[in-house]
Amino acid sequence: MEAAQHRTQETVRVAAVSPQSIRGEAEETNVQRAVDYVAEAADAGARIVVFPEGYPGPYNGPVTYSAVEPLAEAAQRHQTYVIAGMVERAEDYADEIYRLAMKLIGPTGEVLGTHHRVLPNPKEMNTFLMGGKIIAPGDRLDVLGTDLGQVGMLVCSEAWSPELPLILALKGADILFAPIGGAVYELYDNWKCVLKTRAFENTVYVVTCQNMWGMEESMAMIVGPDGVLAESRDPGVLLADLDLDRLQWLRSKTQDLKLPKPYRSIPGLLRHRRPDLYGQIAAPREDLYDFWYFEHEPTGPTGDGPP
Repeated sequence: MEAAQHRTQETVRVAAVSPQSIRGEAEETNVQRAVDYVAEAADAGARIVVFPEGYPGPYNGPVTYSAVEPLAEAAQRHQTYVIAGMVERAEDYADEIYRLAMKLIGPTGEVLGTHHRVLPNPKEMNTFLMGGKIIAPGDRLDVLGTDLGQVGMLVCSEAWSPELPLILALKGADILFAPIGGAVYELYDNWKCVLKTRAFENTVYVVTCQNMWGMEESMAMIVGPDGVLAESRDPGVLLADLDLDRLQWLRSKTQDLKLPKPYRSIPGLLRHRRPDLYGQIAAPREDLYDFWYFEHEPTGPTGDGPP
């Protein structure tokens, strides 16, 4: 097939980690396990290691530690990129307000960038997920350049909002890391469909993983524009090799009717756009969710979380 002519031996191996995650007062114990996972993934050849939303924290428990320094040391020791989840103080608000963050740490140990979730969970979910912390929205969608390609980050259900992955793809993202918090359960099949669709429609690689808090199965998957490369329902490290030359080839082509087709999704879709028709997407609506509720409503833990 013609596709083989455009593949390269130069690939990027990524690792999506779904850990058995500790919550609450003992959450800090996740840090050493995360460091061990970086070593395990690097030993398997991974150049980028991604952890779930809020892992290794702090997240659900007290904000009394930082995982950045230990993970920076591990990234430098193993010469890998690490993407880690946590909450951190929203410095433009009062002490009790936080943002939900994913941090990209480079192989020099430097934090190269942070994505603050722009669509934070509704307040009713804060008790279960984040121990009742108030989460303010971020206001940026950045693409970070690395020697392994252009990286975009999303958190959990942000991948269900098609505008956000599209914006990152239009900004040049090659790989979207969209790790999940957990408690997927009945959404499992549809969540897989969403992640595959985001890869197909934006001609990107999408990588996800999740916390294992109890009896749930993992939602670990690495998918590209031609299909799923790897997936697992088990805890641990999931690996796949991403071909960025193939990605650029698909972006540069236009669909034709040649058989057999040298692709599994329509190429060039980022150029199949009519911005003159898209004004309604950004139009105001009265029923939009208020992500800034804490600025004008009484705050405090709400909601009981899922059973």
